[in-house]
Amino acid sequence: MHYGMGVCGRVRGRAAAVVPGVVFLLGVSSCSPSNRSDAEVDDVRNLRDGTVMLPSLSDATMEASSPDVEPMDVPSPTDVRPTDAADTGVAMDTGVPMDTGVDAPSPPPSTNVRFVHALPPGSMGPPPAVDFCVRRTGMSEPFAGPLLRAARGGGGPGLTALQVTRYLTVPTGRVDVIAVAGADMDCSTPLLPPMTNLDVGAANGYRTVVVSGVPLPGPDGGPQPFPFAGRVITDNAPNALAGMATATQIRVFNAIPNPQRLDLGIVVGMMGAPSDLIPLFFAVGFGEVGRPPPMGDAGQGMYPNGYYPSMPIPSPGVTIGLRANCTAAPCGPLTAVPMVSTDAMSITSAFLAVQLRGATPTPIAIFCRDHLPPVSGVSQCAVLPP
Repeated sequence: MHYGMGVCGRVRGRAAAVVPGVVFLLGVSSCSPSNRSDAEVDDVRNLRDGTVMLPSLSDATMEASSPDVEPMDVPSPTDVRPTDAADTGVAMDTGVPMDTGVDAPSPPPSTNVRFVHALPPGSMGPPPAVDFCVRRTGMSEPFAGPLLRAARGGGGPGLTALQVTRYLTVPTGRVDVIAVAGADMDCSTPLLPPMTNLDVGAANGYRTVVVSGVPLPGPDGGPQPFPFAGRVITDNAPNALAGMATATQIRVFNAIPNPQRLDLGIVVGMMGAPSDLIPLFFAVGFGEVGRPPPMGDAGQGMYPNGYYPSMPIPSPGVTIGLRANCTAAPCGPLTAVPMVSTDAMSITSAFLAVQLRGATPTPIAIFCRDHLPPVSGVSQCAVLPP
């Protein structure tokens, strides 16, 4: 199996059947190009090799200790300012030579895209840091990038697991994206399968590409039930809150490779009983944005772009709960994310993903304050454990 220009491998072994409490039994024998260090090759194996076990989300005994990735402090609402896309983007190179004596064609129209690193960990540790290169689908032009390296002025380790980039400027319409190692200086050596034909929308919009799924064959070499992909979701503009009376918005995206659909909402009791959940999002499957109650329209009207229009949640916040989708009582037990608050005039995106806690892959939530300016090339997000 070939994973790009710089990584190759041959599948050995087999994958177990997919059931709640997913178990992947996977093995890849890899080879690396001469320009990769042993440490970098090991990083790639961390993503692809070994046994990955994802715990059942209905397991009420799941530990709730602090995650290996420390939550970052969320800035005060007084620090809020609109994101300036022109200031945070990376201009694409059109490849047109200068001073040719003829008028150069105008660069293609651009839009704003950020990337979420939501790949699941392997048995040897978290997936490696990555950066991204982009070009227009169907064009012979070279890939532009690495984008995050350029946004950071040529420095930084790339995007590590569970981080989210700032908005980067890319061409409109459909684009191809490749992921390279976070330390790479160019786009010549992809780490993962290409993400092709991603529709990032029209000019001056905002999109999030969630890099998620498992880059390996499925059970017995068949189709992967949780395929690796860049999954595009439409964002509300970071400055879209201006002039709105009730402008606090929150949404959720499920990047956990598990067949179980989830209900998510606010826990109102202290004991975490199923009846203590007030669901806000229903039956959210892998690769999906949360949807409204079943009598709604799958989020296209009641929850525009997947956002629930809520009232601000004051500090110290509320407990967010998730459980297996439940259509009739009795419902299963809850898994809780402790104490989340939202500011007035705010936009929050929560990405459900998987993190290693010790040797155990554990569901976590990445809470991003979309209305706040980025810091050092990444969005302002906090990682909270259930």
